[in-house]
Amino acid sequence: MKRVNYFDNAWSCLKLLKDNSSLYIPDLSLILMTAFLSYLFLYFNDLTHIFTGEFDLFEQVVRSILDSSSLLFKFIISLVIIGVFNLIFGLGTVTMRYSMVSMVIKKTKINFKGVWDAGNEYIWAVLGLKATLLVLYLIPAIVLFSLVLLNRSFLIPAIILVIIIFFFYRFILLFSYPILFLKDIRNPIEVVSKTFNYFRTNKLHTILTGLFIILISTVIGLLLNGFLLIWGPISSGLMAVTLATILSVIFVIIKQIIDITVSLWANLFIFKNY
Repeated sequence: MKRVNYFDNAWSCLKLLKDNSSLYIPDLSLILMTAFLSYLFLYFNDLTHIFTGEFDLFEQVVRSILDSSSLLFKFIISLVIIGVFNLIFGLGTVTMRYSMVSMVIKKTKINFKGVWDAGNEYIWAVLGLKATLLVLYLIPAIVLFSLVLLNRSFLIPAIILVIIIFFFYRFILLFSYPILFLKDIRNPIEVVSKTFNYFRTNKLHTILTGLFIILISTVIGLLLNGFLLIWGPISSGLMAVTLATILSVIFVIIKQIIDITVSLWANLFIFKNY
C-alpha cells in the first residue's frame, strides 16, 4: 500500500487550486455556454416568458407546442441539436480540465496553447474511456434487471445490488483519469485494465482516497443544504420579489462556484494521490 498523508495532500491541493485559478475556466465556460444554449432554446421556442414571471403565457405556449405537430417537431429538433452541441462542448471542457489538472500535478506551466493541443489530443481517449465506463456500469444493471423481468420479487434486491456495485465501481475506477493523463495511456480498455490492477495492489489507499473525498463533499453539501433551509423562509418572507430574486441568483452563483471548487479539488486530490 502507498504511504500517503491525506491531510497534507488535501491541503496542498487546496493551495494548488488557489495558485492556479485558471483551472476554473473550463467549468465556467461550460456553465456560460449551457446558459446561453438554454436561452437560445427557450427563445427559439417562444418560451422566454418564464424569465419575466408570466407563467400563464408560458403555460399557454407549452400547451400550443404539445397540440401542434409542427411546433412539437421544432421543439424536439432544437432540443436535440442544442443537446448534442452542449455534449460536444462539455466533452471538450472536461478534457481541457483534466489536461490542466495533470499539468498542475506535473508542475508544468499552464499555457492555453498547450491546453488546447492536449484537449485535441485526448478528446477521443476521454470519449472512449467514458463509453467504456458506461458499458461497465450498464452490464450489471442490464443483467440484474433482466432477472427482474423473470421474477418481479427480485426487484428490491436487484436495486440494492446495483447500488452496491455502482458504489464499489466508484472506488475501483477512481484512478482511471490519472492513468489516462499521467501515464499517457489512450486505449480505454488498457486504462480500465491498469485501473483494476492498481486497485488490486492499492486497495486501502484507493478506498481511503475515495472516502476522504466523500467526507469533504458531504460536509460541504450539508453546510449548503443547511443554508438553504435557513434561506427558504427568509426569501419567502421578503416583500420585494425583485430583491428575493436577485439574492437567490447570487446564492445560485456562489453555490456553483463552491461546487466547481470542490470538484476541482477532488480532481487534484485524486491525481496527487495516484
